[in-house]
Amino acid sequence: MKTVTLYRNAQNIWFLILTYFLLGATIATAQIPNSGFENWVSAGNHLNPVGWWTANDSITSGNQFPATRSTDHYPEAIGNYSIRLENNIALLPHVTAFGITWSGDYSGNNYPAFVVSGHPTSLCGYYRFQPLNNDTMEIHIRMYKNGVDIAGGSYKSSETSNDWSSFCIPFNTYLEVDSARIMILSCYNNDAPLPYGNSVLYMDNLSLDGLIVDGMDAVANRQPLEFYPNPSASQITISLPQVGKDAKVSMFNLQGKCVLQQAVFDSNSSIDIRHLKAGIYFVQVQSEHCLR
Repeated sequence: MKTVTLYRNAQNIWFLILTYFLLGATIATAQIPNSGFENWVSAGNHLNPVGWWTANDSITSGNQFPATRSTDHYPEAIGNYSIRLENNIALLPHVTAFGITWSGDYSGNNYPAFVVSGHPTSLCGYYRFQPLNNDTMEIHIRMYKNGVDIAGGSYKSSETSNDWSSFCIPFNTYLEVDSARIMILSCYNNDAPLPYGNSVLYMDNLSLDGLIVDGMDAVANRQPLEFYPNPSASQITISLPQVGKDAKVSMFNLQGKCVLQQAVFDSNSSIDIRHLKAGIYFVQVQSEHCLR
């Protein structure tokens, strides 16, 4: 991922980290097992997502499972399913009260679960969250080298998101990793898995280093990107050589929340940033056409 960093001065100016993505190639997404939750396997009277552990196997009676396959998915043109996680506080303290899943098997909450190659710098994806009793959802990723925890990050939210929303979790700087694990929870309160209510979380199309858009990874045919003024407290102009049709600018804060989206239609587009707080932001520019 190409990044350019602008440093804030004493006048409360902006840090920006900008990245230019173009569609048209497959990147690290494929490294995440069953990243779109399309593949499920039958286990008795329920389904389990392939490559992911859930508390479903701990159900001894009844038909209410904390992890289920849902046809409510996003983007609509990609796949057919998402994973739906739901808490059930009536079952506390049993594990089946928790809407939780993680990559790998039962031990995957603490150890590497899948191989990673290259140098990914963020985890992105889509979610819907319907919290009850001030529940907080969380998704986090940890990355390893020879079994040692090297890098990672997390995204948390207690806000209702009835529509599908995107997130991107930037990783702290690292030199090299060889594996990773991902955990997703619809109940992460007081820094621990603990459900306050029967909250529901949907998750779909996880990817490394870019959101999945229109059936392609938002990816990596990088082209020169210029922006000015440098620094700025009110707006930036992004210069995109040979911008493709319907390009889109998305800006994420360090917690992975998308705080700005804007369509761009020409090679020089102005972005108003006056409503954003001073800080560090990841900016993705996505186009449906690759530049060659």
